[in-house]
Amino acid sequence: MAPVYPAATAPNSTAPVCQRRTHWPPLALLAIAQNNGPMQPTLTELQRLIDNLIRIGTVTAVRSGECRVKTGDITTNWRPYTTDRAGANRTRHRLSLGEQVILLSVSGDLRNAYIVGRLNADQFPEPLAEDDNPDLDRTEYADGAVIEYNPATGALNASGIKRATLSASVTVKLITPLVECTQALKVGSTIEAGGKITAPTANIGGIEVTTHRHGNVATGSGTSGGPQ
Repeated sequence: MAPVYPAATAPNSTAPVCQRRTHWPPLALLAIAQNNGPMQPTLTELQRLIDNLIRIGTVTAVRSGECRVKTGDITTNWRPYTTDRAGANRTRHRLSLGEQVILLSVSGDLRNAYIVGRLNADQFPEPLAEDDNPDLDRTEYADGAVIEYNPATGALNASGIKRATLSASVTVKLITPLVECTQALKVGSTIEAGGKITAPTANIGGIEVTTHRHGNVATGSGTSGGPQ
């Protein structure tokens, strides 16, 4: 026997799908469709549920782990969006207002939608869309910062940032033939070198060691005094 549902929540109600108070699983819809009584859903209702299974929309509001999406004339309630990792290892990449997304709705009910993917749009096109390099990975941020890696050249670039901090409780090790610093280098503690240190000038303790002279120097076995 087909299940009987209250008339107030029948699936052929004229209210929008996302405002229904009753969730209609596929088996229930099938049972109703086989019923010759007054509860049989209309083809329009069934088509609406099918159309709502997968939809494209635009993000209108964002909070931790959830967002609201406008799709057609409907704006969803707060619904979760997928992330890269969500276990002991976690990532945070919140959606942006105006970002175009894909909604997957259980049984065609937008109240049960999940935001499962993102799509480039005219407002937010793919970074460097004119570059045909299939291996280029690039992330652009709203303030102009860019992180990019190009396997073809082996170059990792980060630009447009104001500050970068690397904190390690034990050590930071750079394994490379050369480390270049184009401007000032400030060290808060000891510098230990296993080889030669060369510089055109060197000021230590207020004394330019490459040009200073000693006074009261005698020939023979005597030693000079301290730097002057």
